[in-house]
Amino acid sequence: MRWLRPFSLAAAVSIALAISPVAVFADSASHTYLLVAEEANAGVAPSGDTIHISCDAPEGVCGTFGVNPKSITASGKFEHFLPDGSLFASGTWTATQLISFHAYGCGVVFGQPIPADLCGGAVKFRATFSTPIGELSGIITVFCVVGDKVPASIGGPFTEGVTVDVPGIVNFNHPGGGDNIYIQTS
Repeated sequence: MRWLRPFSLAAAVSIALAISPVAVFADSASHTYLLVAEEANAGVAPSGDTIHISCDAPEGVCGTFGVNPKSITASGKFEHFLPDGSLFASGTWTATQLISFHAYGCGVVFGQPIPADLCGGAVKFRATFSTPIGELSGIITVFCVVGDKVPASIGGPFTEGVTVDVPGIVNFNHPGGGDNIYIQTS
């Protein structure tokens, strides 16, 4: 997993320290995280169409999200590809509301220890997509397989990635791979 490269990780942590408080509340249900995706995360529709969701900030930082209370500030780019691989549409996305975060744990990936502030889970949020046909509302879920509580149903090799549902337009309902991490900042 390339997101464990020391230089990139150090840069992402430096950004986290610069924009967030550093205190960690181990016994609290209130946590904040950086959402980092150094490469595009894919989702696949039943038609074979794919979507690539990426971040446009330095070192792949999309933004932050927090639980208890729920909050999210994140944005990036998307590309929608047809089954033949041709680009159908591209644009930007902006998170508008955190729906849920199901934490999988921190500090371990597939049984191997990693830094304790690197976490995984499923973060689900509403987003506005700026597209060639106007603004569309949808839901993005980002899956990260870090942690000791990763559900067995997503324990395979290509389980990171995203699902994206734009009701009435297209539903990319299967993660198609990716590279992402949540860095706990408080």
